[in-house]
Amino acid sequence: MKKYIILLALAFGFQFTKAQEFTATEKYMVVDAITTKQQEYGSTTLSIVTSEDTSKKVTTLKVTDIDLFDEVEITVLNKPNLYNVTEVIKVELTYIACCANSESYYYLATKDGDYVSLPSIENVYCDIPQATLHYIFPNQKYGQEDTILTTAINYTESYKIKDIEVLKSFIWNDDDFNSKDAITALQ
Repeated sequence: MKKYIILLALAFGFQFTKAQEFTATEKYMVVDAITTKQQEYGSTTLSIVTSEDTSKKVTTLKVTDIDLFDEVEITVLNKPNLYNVTEVIKVELTYIACCANSESYYYLATKDGDYVSLPSIENVYCDIPQATLHYIFPNQKYGQEDTILTTAINYTESYKIKDIEVLKSFIWNDDDFNSKDAITALQ
């Protein structure tokens, strides 16, 4: 059952990651450190740093349940068509229990060398198709100019994209949030 859940999570993740054009990268790496020594309450912090200069930290994330923690994956979306942003870094932490749980963290890398954090997104992958949350950036399919969309993707029983609901839209460099728009996924 556990392996089935893992495969299901990977299939969903791969399907949408491919559509988003996020690609694996060696530009960033994970450095970890145990922060507590009690085995039953052990937690770890993961620092995401640049491979060129490991003293340049993008972020630090906390893994609270080491026993359920499965993996961390770092991918990037190059040239997202946002002013002063060179790439989007996506860090995904995966936990496996009866279902797979993923926490996705997004960071906008600016031309100035800074990193802007977006709110994290959490998804649970179980046996039945359910909506998953994602960001869509301007250079991606269904993207909108100068706008970051927070979306819920709904699936058919055969795990194909049925529709995409826009939960929030953020116009880059404007601080104005809109909600409840819809995008129809034509396949």
